[in-house]
Amino acid sequence: MDLKPLAIGLGVAATVAAAVASVATFVDWRRNPGGIFRSDVGTNGLVVWETWISWFWPVFLFVAVVAAAVAVWRTMRR
Repeated sequence: MDLKPLAIGLGVAATVAAAVASVATFVDWRRNPGGIFRSDVGTNGLVVWETWISWFWPVFLFVAVVAAAVAVWRTMRR
């Protein structure tokens, strides 16, 4: 079995998830709901990191499952 499509799918999943997580985290940081992301002292890095991770993993898992299904489907078509 050729693992190259699966590796490409995981790379795409990581890239898409990082992009979505970064945009969503930036929007939250910019809006600063409840003042939890930043204050007069500066940015709360822990909250920013937790927000990024909370977006990254679900998106990564979803896209990885879709990418794996596409890789299996393409392999079976051959």
